[in-house]
Amino acid sequence: MTGGNKDGRGYTVSMEFETISLPPFRDIMVLARKCPVGMIGLSKCMGLMAPDGFEMVEVEHETVEAILVSKQLIKRLSVLKILEILNEKVFPFISHGEIIRIQFHVKIQYDRIEGSLE
Repeated sequence: MTGGNKDGRGYTVSMEFETISLPPFRDIMVLARKCPVGMIGLSKCMGLMAPDGFEMVEVEHETVEAILVSKQLIKRLSVLKILEILNEKVFPFISHGEIIRIQFHVKIQYDRIEGSLE
């Protein structure tokens, strides 16, 4: 959309919009140190948006303060294993003050299940 007047001044607008869901993430949120929101604020906010849906886990890392993990995800993979993966693959890329949303897909697979017919 453009508009203008006789002296050549004008404007241009470009816009996008989409539906969001609350909370704005599904699996994991990483909270870096020195983040303006802070662990307590984020915890209270998530408690209102998704009561009993997420677990706050404090992290001992130079740039990461905590992670917020879906309790559904924790049923599939332990918090320790999730932290191990994030520490290796994600935490090195996080800067102070950031909040990072992570899509973390877990697929459970059984190769062979055996039992008696009785």
